[in-house]
Amino acid sequence: ARKLGPLPPTFYFSEYQDMTLQITADFQVDFFNFIYCSIYLSLIIILLFSAQLSVRQLFMSCMRSSQTLHDRMFEKVAFTNSRFFDLNPNGRILNRFSKDIGSIDELLPPVLIDTNWALLSGSGIFILISMTNPLIVVGIVVLLLILLTIRKYYLNASRAVKRLEGITRSPVFSQLASSLDGLTTIRSMKIEEMLIEEFDYLQDIHTSSYYSFLVVNRFFAFCGDLMLSLFTASMVSMFLFYNRDATGGDVGLSLTLSLALCGMIQWGLRQSAEV
Repeated sequence: ARKLGPLPPTFYFSEYQDMTLQITADFQVDFFNFIYCSIYLSLIIILLFSAQLSVRQLFMSCMRSSQTLHDRMFEKVAFTNSRFFDLNPNGRILNRFSKDIGSIDELLPPVLIDTNWALLSGSGIFILISMTNPLIVVGIVVLLLILLTIRKYYLNASRAVKRLEGITRSPVFSQLASSLDGLTTIRSMKIEEMLIEEFDYLQDIHTSSYYSFLVVNRFFAFCGDLMLSLFTASMVSMFLFYNRDATGGDVGLSLTLSLALCGMIQWGLRQSAEV
């Protein structure tokens, strides 16, 4: 057998150079991964801090607005003439101070937060979809116009029913306040059952109007879900019959982003209608 001679020095130098390049490449990869992770972690921390700060500022602004409105209302009521109390029963005044101010304190801040979140997140997803699959943008714009039209009619019906609910709530407070003021007379005349029946009647009227408001709200949600289902079905049909060359990744990304955007649009429109 032929005996192999020693390897030339250039072989060892080549191996050493390859090992050096591999170590340098691994070090560069690890270094850049560390830089990217640090930047990503910093962005997450900044995002959490800015989100907490914005939510706190929004709640503080709503609280100051509610306090200012309550103080002005109380000042006007306290220094008004007696004719105001003749024209407005106690229930209507209590309704304004309890229900309306309570809506500002409890409902307005979370509704504003949800609306802003849906608007900003939806804008980002819309830009991403327009870069990946511009054809879906046309369907999303049509869906948005349809939902805005439905929202327009929903606002008219919702405001009318909400106003009716507020009108039917005032007699409940008025009857309760009058019953408490004349409690001695009621017991002496033994007309407790009559006042209980009257209170139940007023409460039934108020409950029926409030139920109508819930029905209108649910109908708007049903229309939004129906439009979203039709849009999803049409988009899947488009990929099945008209765009068969699309890869699985593009189809999955388009469907996921489109469904997320449609859900945000629907939720944002519902929350904005409550403002």
